Amino acid sequence: MRLATLAACCLAALSCPLSTASAADREILFVDFHKMATASRLLLTPHESPAPVFIIDHEMIHASGFSEIHELLRLVPGFQVGESPSRSPLVVNHGLGDNLPRRVLVMIDGQSVQNPLWGNVEWQDLPLRVEDIDRIEVVRGPNQATYGAAAFQGVINIITRDPLQEQGNSLTARYGDQDMRELYLRGGGEVNGIAWRLSGSAREATNFPVRADHPEDKLEAIERYTVHLKANYRPNFTDEWELQAGLSRGQDQRGDRQRNYLEEWINEDNTSRLLQLRWGRLLDHGSRLSINLFHSSREEESTVHQLPIDAEIAPLAMIPIDTDLKSQRNELQIQYNFTPRDDLEAALGAEIRHDAVESDHYLYGLGEVEGVKWQIFGDMSWNFADNWLLNLGGMLEKHYNTELLFSPRIALNHTLARGHTLRMSGGRGYRAPTIFEEHGQEAFPYSGGLADVDIWNYHDLDPESLSFAELGYLGEFDDIGLKVNGRLFIEEYAHYIDVESCILDPETPTWDAPVWSTVHNEPRAHGERCPFAVPEGYARPIGFAGNPWRNWQLEDGWTDRFGSYKAFIFYNSDKIRIHGADLTLDWRHADLGRFILSHAITRIAAHGHTDRDAEVSAPNNSTSLLWMKRWPGGWHTSAGLYRVGYMKWPAGDDQRRYTKLDLRLAKTVNAQGSDGEFAITLQNLNGDHGEVRPEYRADSRVFASLKWSWR
Repeated sequence: MRLATLAACCLAALSCPLSTASAADREILFVDFHKMATASRLLLTPHESPAPVFIIDHEMIHASGFSEIHELLRLVPGFQVGESPSRSPLVVNHGLGDNLPRRVLVMIDGQSVQNPLWGNVEWQDLPLRVEDIDRIEVVRGPNQATYGAAAFQGVINIITRDPLQEQGNSLTARYGDQDMRELYLRGGGEVNGIAWRLSGSAREATNFPVRADHPEDKLEAIERYTVHLKANYRPNFTDEWELQAGLSRGQDQRGDRQRNYLEEWINEDNTSRLLQLRWGRLLDHGSRLSINLFHSSREEESTVHQLPIDAEIAPLAMIPIDTDLKSQRNELQIQYNFTPRDDLEAALGAEIRHDAVESDHYLYGLGEVEGVKWQIFGDMSWNFADNWLLNLGGMLEKHYNTELLFSPRIALNHTLARGHTLRMSGGRGYRAPTIFEEHGQEAFPYSGGLADVDIWNYHDLDPESLSFAELGYLGEFDDIGLKVNGRLFIEEYAHYIDVESCILDPETPTWDAPVWSTVHNEPRAHGERCPFAVPEGYARPIGFAGNPWRNWQLEDGWTDRFGSYKAFIFYNSDKIRIHGADLTLDWRHADLGRFILSHAITRIAAHGHTDRDAEVSAPNNSTSLLWMKRWPGGWHTSAGLYRVGYMKWPAGDDQRRYTKLDLRLAKTVNAQGSDGEFAITLQNLNGDHGEVRPEYRADSRVFASLKWSWR
């Protein structure tokens, strides 16, 4: 019913008359001047780029068959993608990821969409769909000199379709396994000089079903509704206004009744919004000025009712846990690009940002936590000699959780021959602690006090820092249709922010006072006492599911209390070194089609007081292969092969080696004034596999899709 309602509303909007003015009649002299190259603030070709960039172009997006944005990152060498029923999908770059990946900056058209609390990305809640994306530019290494502390291990810039790229209307429908259903509608045109593109979608799926023979499985069922608008207004040949707005609303159903003794599955309602207004002007001598305003916000609402496993000793009937969360981000950015000489291009700018988060669960007792961050940045590209290009960049930044930070970068590009470039680059950068790392106090309050404590911050953290060096090569062999993009890199991390546990429960023994375990028939000790005072009201009620707890007043000596006798703290560990190599071959053949082969080699070494799980937080080897081919008669075929070696997510979960095989078969139909495509996609064709944890099974899935476009 909801799908039908959305379809009716969108079709009514698409029926509005459009201007008949063609895009060719409005040829713009400064096409896409507002879209900055992701590797720097300058419009540079890949051969001029100061950092390694992998581009997922529109053809690759279409051929991959992926219906979710985060899945497209499987194509990027060195990136790991993990599906989890417990929270948003995980995306990291060569390791050091956990349940809240926060070391890669994710942007939509140059604006950060990180969660202000954790620094991660809620991938399923982004207010746009795969069909709204023109391409994704991925910087595969540190890029703080351009974007600041959030770009610690790289940048993912999702670039949306321009209204002038595709005008008219389109409908896409998907239906398949795991209750997969989606309807997407898009319209676009030009009215009174305003080019616009509006899309809406409704989708639902049970990504992690509870199997009949595995009642302990975790459930994840999602329902989402999105609206995305992008509009451009160019009143003359020097000015441009751009408006972008997005909304995502939905509900997640998650949980594990057998382990958590829940009254019902956890139902979480979530709403995400973004609003962006950009103005740009061409000035004399090719210089450009742009001003950008950006707002994003998110609300999560959910209450979990925890039931006792032993009602006779439980002091209350249930524990209601409120995990509501509100966050917002507001930014103002000014940038000036200019060309003082024919061989020199530069950019200068500044940005100020305000973040605010409120949650009684994650920031217990703190109310609204807010902060202001400012940046001053600069980039320069100087062609100082034949076949030599020097790139310099720097970011001066004051984050609300750090002192003043400066991140420099230098890159030297040498043209060996036409289409063949050698790049040498290096620099230093930082990552500021997130609001949750610096202030997080994750508690479970109820009418009798605090039933449990998870994360509890008690001291200030130093920012993470890194030094990096890279040697890259780009080659174009036009005679055989081959492009090569490879590099060697080394990264040295210091003050890495990690998590460790401590004993919070006053009655639980520590290393210094072990007790004899009748269960394990050996002395049992749990760790060290927490370095902070037990929060007021902390009293884990007995009778509720939790970790084993020694109680001498009970006959058998053991029972369950709610939650864990532990708490967790963030701390600055010692050094980590990551080195490796990655290579991408992009080959186009007139008869065989297009092949994109990527391979990454990663090695991690941890030193000092650093969790050794970090050393296996990325696979030693990972490979992706995407093949696509157009056949006579409107037939298209594509296949994706993804091999990922063993790794361990730093939260402590093993991910075994797996191979994923996807196939897609499509047929296009052209008619006067309209065209369509019908496709069948088979994912995990070679069988299911575990991601993040062995029991989190990514099952085989088959779905059909139908797309129809008309004017």
